[in-house]
Amino acid sequence: MKLEDVLNFKEKTEIQKFIKNKDLQEAVKKILLFQLYYSGRLKRNEKPSPDVNFIYDMAKNRGINPSQLGFEVQMVVEGLKLLEEGFENIMKFEHDVKKIKDDANPAR
Repeated sequence: MKLEDVLNFKEKTEIQKFIKNKDLQEAVKKILLFQLYYSGRLKRNEKPSPDVNFIYDMAKNRGINPSQLGFEVQMVVEGLKLLEEGFENIMKFEHDVKKIKDDANPAR
């Protein structure tokens, strides 16, 4: 199944608007990735970046053993990868609105 098979006409149209609005993209990305990347260190007007080191805060604030910390870091990294793939999938949705079939019931 393809992603476009899951979205209805209105959702596809809204995704196209989202793709065109770079400021909204950055705001949504910051909100969704805030805790994972930054642990409260993100500053206004900074772009989200996976290069920011979140591991220090995890180790400092939890007092857990190294193998548990490693497991938690691995889970965060996997979550980040999945979220980044989701954003990449959104950006692949650059269809012309006229080419998207309206699947709404015309009798309504």
